[in-house]
Amino acid sequence: MPRAIPDKEKTKTKQKALPSASRKNARKKAIDVEVERLLKIYADIQPEKLNSAQALINDVADLRVRINETKEDLDNNGYDNMFQQSVDVLPYERERPAARRLIALQKNLLAIMKELNSYLPKAETKKAEKDDGFEKFVGDK
Repeated sequence: MPRAIPDKEKTKTKQKALPSASRKNARKKAIDVEVERLLKIYADIQPEKLNSAQALINDVADLRVRINETKEDLDNNGYDNMFQQSVDVLPYERERPAARRLIALQKNLLAIMKELNSYLPKAETKKAEKDDGFEKFVGDK
């Protein structure tokens, strides 16, 4: 059973976990930059589908920023940490929840990108190349 955290420690932990106002502003700016980048990429989306696509673009931008933040955290703090179930049990190494969250975020991003790509117009297939007479030549023999 995990160790119970006294109320004072719970409050301190929650306060540390909350992002600061400057971090929120930086995240919002990064999301806005990503939205602009994605709008340029998906400029060919038909106007009647743009409202639906806009929501997906916002989701993709948010996910990309969160993925980058999570990657930075994992790079700085590692993918594994030592975990101790109780004082009587030796600690063992386990995957950090952020590592699992990164995988889930990436899966969600890929699913949304696939849906977003479906809004793009289908690429036109190349028209048949001009007949150079080869098929006729081969067929005659």
